[in-house]
Amino acid sequence: MLRGMDATILILIIGATARLTRLVTTDKILEAPREALLDRINPTGLLTYMLGCRWCVSIYTGAATTIYATITAGNVWCLTPLAMLTASQATGLLAAMEE
Repeated sequence: MLRGMDATILILIIGATARLTRLVTTDKILEAPREALLDRINPTGLLTYMLGCRWCVSIYTGAATTIYATITAGNVWCLTPLAMLTASQATGLLAAMEE
């Protein structure tokens, strides 16, 4: 575990990583930019594969959220974006369970 990182921050990092990964790979809200990018690159290439692969994208979103949390450690207000993303992810999972 990162030095000085408690379980709450780790949970926020995990939730934010999951939400950002879904946003990049499958969410409708970013479909147009994702499709525009995919139209410009090799349709059978590695980048095309990676943009649809949650395992692949999560490496980068996980790195970004962990670095963000590490840099902003000690400032509780800086955790707000991580908390918002985690809340969004949890809500989406709960809504899917209801259906």
